[in-house]
Amino acid sequence: MASKLQTAERVSHADQSDNYVFQRSLLAYHRAAELVNGTVLEIGTGSGYGIDVIAPSATRFMT
Repeated sequence: MASKLQTAERVSHADQSDNYVFQRSLLAYHRAAELVNGTVLEIGTGSGYGIDVIAPSATRFMT
């Protein structure tokens, strides 16, 4: 049986071993929030923590 591929593409705030990568991802979303205006289309998958950071800066957002 093939094992699950572990990459830094998917991070969790709940997994302590992912904390460094998660914090880097979160920082990128905070920086993006400074640049956002207008409508934002979030096409990522996962827990949605990125849109939670960006949405307050947008006039409209869609996931």
